[in-house]
Amino acid sequence: MGFEIGRFQGEVDEELVCPICSGVLEEPVQAPQCEHAFCTACIQEWLSRQHTCPVDRNSITPQQLKAVPRILRNLLSRFSRVTRWGGMISTPDAVLQAVIKRSLIDSACPAHIVTELMESAHERNWPPGLNTLETRQLNRHTYEQYVTRRIPGKQAVVVMSHDNQHMGEDFTLDPGLVMIFAHGIE
Repeated sequence: MGFEIGRFQGEVDEELVCPICSGVLEEPVQAPQCEHAFCTACIQEWLSRQHTCPVDRNSITPQQLKAVPRILRNLLSRFSRVTRWGGMISTPDAVLQAVIKRSLIDSACPAHIVTELMESAHERNWPPGLNTLETRQLNRHTYEQYVTRRIPGKQAVVVMSHDNQHMGEDFTLDPGLVMIFAHGIE
């Protein structure tokens, strides 16, 4: 099932929306002839009942589904999904923070933004809804709604305030915050 459109700021391009669930594509695949794109889970469920494209009714089977084009994957990769929030490293050491900082710099993030983001890589600088283990345990269902951007090649994400206006000030910082994980980033 796709990501809720309401989690994203601004208008979401219709090419990034699954025609079955009306959410932003999650793990997308496409039909072979018409090239309509769907969330993998959505189209698999659909095809378990009928072997047609939900948009134009062309015949398709699960085996015929193929990966979406790279450009679509690149557009969607701007957003990431945290699958194991329990893998969060809330008190990263200086070495780990330096590795994440280097990756942000290498991805052409402006230096002043990198500095601000890295200042928020430790729980002592996180917003009130996240800054202790107890509050994170109480608020897990809330912060699972974050729109995140993966830091290239790392088990870490950036939670930008402009992507998360739906979250409220107890869960966001300006310009954003860095969250590092032991595992669980897709």
